[in-house]
Amino acid sequence: TNIHTQLIKQIKIYAKEIPCLHLPTHEALKIVETDAFDIGYGGILKQLINNKEQLGQYTNGSWNNSQRNYATVKKEILASVLCIQKFQSDLLNKKFLIRVDCAAANSILNKDVKNLASKQIFSRWQGILSSFDFTIEHIKGDSNSLPDYLTQEFLQGSS
Repeated sequence: TNIHTQLIKQIKIYAKEIPCLHLPTHEALKIVETDAFDIGYGGILKQLINNKEQLGQYTNGSWNNSQRNYATVKKEILASVLCIQKFQSDLLNKKFLIRVDCAAANSILNKDVKNLASKQIFSRWQGILSSFDFTIEHIKGDSNSLPDYLTQEFLQGSS
């Protein structure tokens, strides 16, 4: 019918907009972008090839009951830790870049946590991250669209 034909055309349009996933290349610089939201987190793994960023993997997850009560900066840092753990097979023994859209998380990830009020949990996360060689870059929230989508749109639709 005409309705079915229109639906198929619309599906084809949507399918063309889906980002293509690329196989990881060992020598390419890896980039992890993360975002946290009230109910969960999202992250993507990209690689830089010929000055173009290619999407390789993505992940997201929901917070447990105690994590939902974390302050925003804690959620942003935990999102980075969880995404790095998820992508660790592509990140171990390689220098990579983490992009976060929370300036406070960027600051905490870049310094020693011994003087922080809730240092125990940050120390644990810092211990996990100590196995990795990375630099951190702050990006504007509107430049973090795919991790943002994975947290807000996708997770809200499933909760």
